Amino acid sequence: MVMRGLLLLLTIPLAVGILFPLGALVGEAFSGTTPAGDVLGMLLSRPMLRAVGNTLWVGGLTALLSTVLGGILAYTMTMTKAPGRKALGLLFMVPLLAPSFMPAMGLVYLFGNYGLLFPTSLYGVPGLLAGGVLFTLPHTTLQLSLAFRTLDQRLLDAALLLGSGAARRFRTVLLPHLRDALVNALLIAFVLTVTDFGVPKLLGGNVPMLATEIYKYAIGLADFQRAALLSFWLMVPSLLAFGTYTLLSRRKEERATPQALRIEPNRGRDVFFGGLSWFIVAGMLASIGAVVLASFVKAWPYDRAWTLEAYSLTSLSYGFAPVLNSLGLAFSTAVSGVLLAWVTSVLMTRHGPSVRPVGVLFHAAALLPMAVPGTILGLGFAMSLSGWEIFSGVWGNRLLVLFNTLVHLFTVGYLTLSTSLKALPATYEAAGLLLGRGYTYTTMRVLTPLCGRPLRETFAYFFSNALTTISALVFLYSPETITGAVAALQSLDAGYLASGAAMATIIFALNVAFRGLLIRN
Repeated sequence: MVMRGLLLLLTIPLAVGILFPLGALVGEAFSGTTPAGDVLGMLLSRPMLRAVGNTLWVGGLTALLSTVLGGILAYTMTMTKAPGRKALGLLFMVPLLAPSFMPAMGLVYLFGNYGLLFPTSLYGVPGLLAGGVLFTLPHTTLQLSLAFRTLDQRLLDAALLLGSGAARRFRTVLLPHLRDALVNALLIAFVLTVTDFGVPKLLGGNVPMLATEIYKYAIGLADFQRAALLSFWLMVPSLLAFGTYTLLSRRKEERATPQALRIEPNRGRDVFFGGLSWFIVAGMLASIGAVVLASFVKAWPYDRAWTLEAYSLTSLSYGFAPVLNSLGLAFSTAVSGVLLAWVTSVLMTRHGPSVRPVGVLFHAAALLPMAVPGTILGLGFAMSLSGWEIFSGVWGNRLLVLFNTLVHLFTVGYLTLSTSLKALPATYEAAGLLLGRGYTYTTMRVLTPLCGRPLRETFAYFFSNALTTISALVFLYSPETITGAVAALQSLDAGYLASGAAMATIIFALNVAFRGLLIRN
C-alpha cells in the first residue's frame, strides 16, 4: 500500500506535466478568436501545408542520408580492421556534447557566403540537410553499431561455406539482422530532424519548417491559435514514429547467444571504409572546430584579427549569467532526474504486482514524453502552467524550466534504469528478507551498487541534454533564467556571431569536461 501510494504521488506531477500542456494546446486551437468552422480551413491552409510538406520531406531525406552514413561508420568500427577505428568510436559522439545548432553554425563558417573552404549559398534546403545530418548522425551511428555488435559470427561462416559472395552475404545475412536497427535509426533521425529548432532557425532561410513557424506565430506574432494548430501537425510524425518504435520494441525474437565476430584483415576494405569514415568524422569535428575558432575572431568576416574579446560576453546583455543558469539547470535536472527515475524504476520492476493498477498509469505517463516534441511541450507549458502561482517570479520560473526539462527527458532515463534492474535476479530481495533486511536496505546496499554504471550514464544523459536543450526553453525562459544555449542562439540571430560562438563553445567545453570527469571516475 505504501509503495502504491508513493508511485501515485510520483505519477501525478508527471501526468500534469504532459496532460495539462497538451490540453492547453487543444483548448487554444479550438477556442481562439477564429470561429470553430474556420479552424479546419486554417489547419489546411497553404502556409501551414507548405511548412508541413517541407518538414516531412526534409526530415525524410535527412533521415535516409544520416542512416546511410551512420551505417558506414558503424560498419567500419565493428566489421573492419580500419586504422584508428577505436578513436572513431569516441570522436563520432563529440557532436552529442554540443548544442544542436553548433554544427550548423560551423557549416556557415566553412561553407557560407564567406566560408573558409567553399563559399556558397548555404541557407535553405542544402543547409537544412547538411545541418540535420550532422545533428542526427551520432544517433544513427550508435543505433547501428549496437546492432552490428550483436551479429552472430556463425551466420557469416555458414553463408561462406555455402559459397555466398560478399554481396549475397550482405543481402541475406546482414540486412535481415539489421532490419529493426535500420528502422529505428531512420525513425530517430526523422523525429530529431522534424522537431529540432536550432538548425532550421540558423539555416532554414526562406524555407518554412514547423518548429520555426510555431515559434514565429507564438513569440513573434502572438498568434497562439495558429501556433497550437501547427503543433498538431508536428505531433503527427512524432506519434507515428513513436507507435512504430513501440511495436518494434514489443516484437521479441528468441535467439541463441551470438558468437563474437571474428574480423580478418582485408587491406582494400579496411583502407576504403577507414578513409571514408575518417572523412565523415573529420567533417563532423570540423563543423564544431570552426565555431571554436570563430569565437577567437574579432568580427567575422570583416575583421579576422585574433582576440579573446568575445569571451567577455559584453555583446550579450546577460553576461555570464546564462552559463551559470545552464549549469544550475543541468545539475538540478541530473540529480532530481536520476532520483525520480531510480525510485520509479525500482517500484515498477522490483515491486510490480504490489503497485498495480497505479503502475499501468505511471508507465503510460512515463512513455508519453517520448512522443511529444520539445517545441510542443515548451509551448504547452507556457500556455498552461506558466501562470500558476508556484511558477511566478524568478525562482518560480527556474522551477518551471526545471519541471519542463525533467518531463522532456524523463523517458530515456526511466527506461535505461528499468532495463538494468530487469536484468538483475529477483532473488536479491528474497535473500534480504531471509536475512532480516527490508526492501529499502536491499535496494540501497545491493541493487544500487550493481547498477552503478547505468546510474552514472543516466546522470550524464540528464546533465548533457539539460545543458544543451533549446526547443522547449525558448518559450519559457525569463531574462534572469535564460540558459547558455538559448542565449547563444539569440546572439547569432541578432548578428553577434563572435559572442554566440563563444557562448556555444563554453557550453560545449563544460559538457566535454563533465564527460571527461565521468569517464575518469
